[in-house]
Order: sequence, then C-alpha cells, then structure tokens
Amino acid sequence: MKQKIKLHTVNVVRIVNGEFRDIHAFADNRSGNKRAETLFGGMIRTFEKSMFGIVDEEDFDDYIEDYINDGIYEHRSGFQLLLVHSA
Repeated sequence: MKQKIKLHTVNVVRIVNGEFRDIHAFADNRSGNKRAETLFGGMIRTFEKSMFGIVDEEDFDDYIEDYINDGIYEHRSGFQLLLVHSA
C-alpha cells in the first residue's frame, strides 16, 4: 500500500468571475504564514489601487488585517482572493 503524502500549506488563491486563476502555496509555519499574508495583502492593495486609484496607506494596513483574519476578499466585480490552509 502506498503511503499518502500530506502537504501542510497556506495558500493564496485568486478567482476572477468564478474561474480559478492561480494559487500560491507556502509552508504552513510562521515564516510561510507571514509570506502568504504579505502576498494576500499586496494583492488586495494592487487590486484596489487599480480600481480606485490612490489608497490611504495609513488606514490600509488595518483594512487588510481584517481581510487576513477573515481569509477572504471579495469585490463585486468578480475578483476574489482566498487565504486558506490545506488539511
């Protein structure tokens, strides 16, 4: 019997109009979680700047932190980001 390999990752998943676009996987440890959260926040920042122009950087960190805690960012345009851990 083959042994199953379990990968423990934290993933940043981008979905646009219901279609999977890409996934970025990081080791599920302190460093990997920080890297995933940084990418997740950076992708939100990039998207919002492209949609709305200049963003108030001072308030933006708190704003992004809420999305990191929820693990999901959704915009009515069909843009979605997920921050999820593999099982």
